[in-house]
Amino acid sequence: MAEKKGMAIASLVCGLLFWFSIPGLICSVLAIIFGIVQLNNIKKTPKKYGGKGMAIAGVVLGSVGILLWILLLVLSAVFVGRMAALS
Repeated sequence: MAEKKGMAIASLVCGLLFWFSIPGLICSVLAIIFGIVQLNNIKKTPKKYGGKGMAIAGVVLGSVGILLWILLLVLSAVFVGRMAALS
């Protein structure tokens, strides 16, 4: 029987798309969701589902994407605060 890897592939692809502005943030969240769903499917029925490595990579890339967005927002807020203090 062929393994079902669709959610793992979707997780990996969405995780790779975090470099693109607002859609990247949405893709990061979707990467985490798809990856977790696939990992749960693999855990329940490992003979039917596959793509564990791709699912893990998608979750990791999605998490990195969200962390980079948070870092960008914090740095932007600090920069705006400093510019306001100078004027």
